[in-house]
Amino acid sequence: VFGCGAALMFWGKDELLEEAFAHGVNVFDVGTSDYYRNAEANLAAFARRHRERIFLISKGLVGLEIAPGDELSAEQRRTAARNWTQALEKSLRDLETDHLDAYYMMAVNNVSLVRSE
Repeated sequence: VFGCGAALMFWGKDELLEEAFAHGVNVFDVGTSDYYRNAEANLAAFARRHRERIFLISKGLVGLEIAPGDELSAEQRRTAARNWTQALEKSLRDLETDHLDAYYMMAVNNVSLVRSE
């Protein structure tokens, strides 16, 4: 697994990505531009070239200020779902792809959010 969010925040590094891929790395994990700036956009060209041979992961923020022990209201859960879905759509645009293999909730510290349907 190549965790490339921080490595790609400011510049594209296709040579580094290609070297990793050539040596067997086939999982590339990045994150939302709200946290990792331009990392998704800087991964896009590489990911497009290898899309059918890599497992592509990204992650988005739910955008709620909540403490670990807070019980979320139904409205907060809806807001979190809406924010996370919008983050996913932005990730798809930034990565110039129509799908991801996994999309995580980033910086989750609340059990109530994880339990939420």
